[in-house]
Amino acid sequence: MKFFLLLFFLIPIYSFADWSLVHQDDADHYIDYALMSKSGQKTRAWYLQNYAEPQTIKNLQYRSIKNRSEFDCKARKMRILAYALYAEPMGQGRAVFNKGEALDWQTIKPKTLNDLYLKSVCSKKK
Repeated sequence: MKFFLLLFFLIPIYSFADWSLVHQDDADHYIDYALMSKSGQKTRAWYLQNYAEPQTIKNLQYRSIKNRSEFDCKARKMRILAYALYAEPMGQGRAVFNKGEALDWQTIKPKTLNDLYLKSVCSKKK
């Protein structure tokens, strides 16, 4: 599974991704509903954060972040399954950093960006 997630980050998906804008603040936030999958109360989805200006973290410059996350719609929790930072907008080009290992489950606080993601993916019929 880890291999497939890492492979997915190495191949740009913008050309066949169906990104839907869900929020704008310091970045544009998108979800790809076409690649969303549901199993019981859990939903997996890709989302993307796109920045107008380059961001820097630990000497890495990036313009976008792609995440694959799993949401527990009933328990209101989420965990990031994999993510990658890209120097180009909209997840284009090669990843400058990626992690394909699932992070711990975290409770989603109301009125946060993760709350918006949860509501967006859990309310969609698939």
